Amino acid sequence: MRRWMVGWCVAMLATPVWDAALACQQCAADLSCAMSSGGGVMCLADGGACFLAGRCGSVHFVPQGTTSIQLTLLEDSPALGGGGPWRVVREAGEIAVGREAVRIAGGPAWPSGPGDGVLYSGCGTMEGGIAVFRSPRGDGFTLERDNFGRGAILTVHELAGERPGRLIAHERVGERDVLVARVPFGGRTCVLVLQAAALPASEGQARNEAALRELRAAAAGRVSSDRPPFELKVLDR
Repeated sequence: MRRWMVGWCVAMLATPVWDAALACQQCAADLSCAMSSGGGVMCLADGGACFLAGRCGSVHFVPQGTTSIQLTLLEDSPALGGGGPWRVVREAGEIAVGREAVRIAGGPAWPSGPGDGVLYSGCGTMEGGIAVFRSPRGDGFTLERDNFGRGAILTVHELAGERPGRLIAHERVGERDVLVARVPFGGRTCVLVLQAAALPASEGQARNEAALRELRAAAAGRVSSDRPPFELKVLDR
């Protein structure tokens, strides 16, 4: 079953190794993301479904650790804080999906039903490239990440046709920091809640599993869908 939430943990790499055949991701039987010899360069799981994007043959390295990215997409509202385009919440914690994402963004509580302002929440993997999130109306945003120590440098652009357009945010974040940015999506302004951490494999797996548990708990009793509210693609840089 699918959930109309967006919080994801994305596993990516930290140190390159020249073996492209292993730089692929696949959906596991439990609907989580796992490294594989085939599949896609990006995998997203939200606790109820799993999706792949990108061609893993275009990637030329394999992660030695896990880079966890957790992302949540919310409808904008005054409760979510100031009107600036982006901000960083330092030391927000290790989980930034589901109910925790709403709390970090400044919302009063986890919404309770359909039309409650939560668009999507999930957890997955990404091995380089530019992730494109396009709404059914054709607008959206792009995401790029570069590992930096145990954190990352995150870059978010407005989607312009098929490529990144206007810069929205470009910021270095630590492993427990969260970037909160306003992005165009579906003809309106939405709030993107994003965390990235480059961790050793065992730490990264444990954090991703914890994020999936939060996603499943937050999704309990919510209306599900068989697809996310966006078209997902991965472009070469």
